[in-house]
Amino acid sequence: MLGLEPRQSLAVAAAEMARADAKVQDLDPFRVGVFVGCGMGGAIFDRNRVSFACNHGPVPAALHSGRHGQRPAAHIAMRGGFKGPVLSYCVAWCVVPVAIAEAGKSIRAGEIDVAFAGGTRRCCAAIVRAWQVLQTLATPDPEHIETSCRPFALDRSGFVLSRCRVSGARIGARAQRRGARIYADLVGSGLSCDATHLTKPTQRDRRER
Repeated sequence: MLGLEPRQSLAVAAAEMARADAKVQDLDPFRVGVFVGCGMGGAIFDRNRVSFACNHGPVPAALHSGRHGQRPAAHIAMRGGFKGPVLSYCVAWCVVPVAIAEAGKSIRAGEIDVAFAGGTRRCCAAIVRAWQVLQTLATPDPEHIETSCRPFALDRSGFVLSRCRVSGARIGARAQRRGARIYADLVGSGLSCDATHLTKPTQRDRRER
């Protein structure tokens, strides 16, 4: 999409696909929320900002804000005309479950009827290589590659990297009346922090959770 950095374009496109899949139309804009986690990204805007400053002087505001983590959620809201809560989360690799959990809370509290929740980030070769070295990536299933990603399974072997994921959350009864496909029921969520290390929780922390 013209003028958008890749993670922003992917977020907007994913939200539109989620809306079509959820079969939601004629939405009250004030009853729709956007909850999007955002990791690394913005390199294109950084490069353009430096280039503009070197050649033209003062940098336009659009380039200054290009790397901000709230831009993917903001663009989803602007594209869809959604005027409910629009929130962004920066919690590294937990952005998607946190965003979905917060969207679920907002729906259960009666604050909104529909939510678009997910996450987006920029994946580069250096990041992929780092996770390979740490042996944290999921082992591909040679027979059913699509089952390699199963984050909530007890026998999961790691996580699968992706650049963007946005799903539509809504009240189950209404979704059924519309004939929308229901992929899962969010029955609850919980958040905690080991308060020990940025990337390496201790065994004691893992047992406590």
